[in-house]
Amino acid sequence: MKRSISVFLVLITLGPFALSTLNAQGHYPVGYRAIEWVDSLRQENSLHNYLKESPKQRYRKLLIHVWYPAIASTQPEYMSHKDYHWAVEEFLQQKVPDAASRTQQEERLLSSLPLTSARSLFEEKSLAIKNAHPIESAFPLLIHSGHVKAQWAFHEAMAQKGFIALAVDGLDMPYQELSSVEDLLFGLRFITAHLGLKYKSLLGLGSGYGGAVIFALQQATGILDGIISFDGTETWKGSTKHFQELFPLHYQIQKLNIPYVMVHGPDTSRIDSSFQSTFRYADQYWIRLADSLATHGLFQYPHAINQYRSAHMAEASQHLLQLKVTLTEALNNSLNDTIMEPFGFIRKPDKLTHFPPLPPPLQKEEIVKLKEQLGWSGLKELLQTQLAKDAGFVSFDPLFLLGRDRTWTGQIEDGLPYLKLANELFPSRPGAYIELLKASYWLKDTKLNQQYLKHIESALEHSLIEDSPALRKLMERYSLGHQ
Repeated sequence: MKRSISVFLVLITLGPFALSTLNAQGHYPVGYRAIEWVDSLRQENSLHNYLKESPKQRYRKLLIHVWYPAIASTQPEYMSHKDYHWAVEEFLQQKVPDAASRTQQEERLLSSLPLTSARSLFEEKSLAIKNAHPIESAFPLLIHSGHVKAQWAFHEAMAQKGFIALAVDGLDMPYQELSSVEDLLFGLRFITAHLGLKYKSLLGLGSGYGGAVIFALQQATGILDGIISFDGTETWKGSTKHFQELFPLHYQIQKLNIPYVMVHGPDTSRIDSSFQSTFRYADQYWIRLADSLATHGLFQYPHAINQYRSAHMAEASQHLLQLKVTLTEALNNSLNDTIMEPFGFIRKPDKLTHFPPLPPPLQKEEIVKLKEQLGWSGLKELLQTQLAKDAGFVSFDPLFLLGRDRTWTGQIEDGLPYLKLANELFPSRPGAYIELLKASYWLKDTKLNQQYLKHIESALEHSLIEDSPALRKLMERYSLGHQ
């Protein structure tokens, strides 16, 4: 099921007249297509008005945008900002407004601009040729999650540089549901199966909320070769509970092992630094921009209009556009390099910090070897020191399992130190408390048993662990005082 959103978006086949691909500057002509499609395998999540008007039509409606290196026809028809605006608005409104309504909405949009030439800028032609025939070669493909109609200048610039750029709109903009991940996957399948576009590498770029969508996409599929996120952690940290509900896959991600670039604003207090250790297998580049405007949400209008709003916004807008293009090119060019150093162009007072991949967390065998080399006090000091620097240096599980496996097989004296260490380093994990209590019970050591019962009561009192009927039953079962 497909509806053409306007005459110029109906798919066409290029005629016999075509121009050469690369121009004198080494740039490709840019093609653009937008296709409205219905994913009949999924229900619509939005509370959009059209559901109330047509309650039976609840399948997921999507607007798939794609920009690509193209073969330019001899009579090209170029897109404008106005065309992009109405391509999205007609989809969101689920109707084609009449002429009077269109004019009224456009006037409202442009009323904030203090110049008489706003309408001519709104109608100024862009680089993209409507429905141009794609070049039949494989190109790097960029999946972008963010506000589509505010980012068309960036998508055009990437296609001009030899990238395919994909973005997908749903009726529940702006990307606040996990269904956005499935939307992007549907769009990727569509442009390869129905438009014949081919790609040789796959990058993800997220702006604002879109950053969480891109991370969730990688966690769900593992298909990306690299990620760039603009202002993502600032948004996430400000709405942690909200995003845990909307993007649960993002908060489960552990083994992100692809190159990852985070671009954020100057307020470092809002940056969740724990991501640096969570993504320990990734080669990470954190870029702090001195200008808070140059993060996400700046392309409310194209650069041609931004320059008339203020000189500062014009400069920030242009810098952000160039930064996105250059970062994407640099990341794609370095995907196969062992050591990535692609971002030396970052200007001062912006700041670039590189976090190379961290080693994997210590495993059981390594912990045992360190204990033999350093002794218990030396091992404890080492783990405490390293955990202060890297929260993922060692986890609870290997220490706990080393202790539990020994105590359960009768090697109680050997297992107790591992359980004690696991309990000291990870006091919010209840497992070690119970296993220590069990060990004292099996040893028939009343004094030690009472000590561990009090230890559990203290942890409950300070809310380190959660009280429950099951925990109370275990405490009663393994208390030597109830023999």
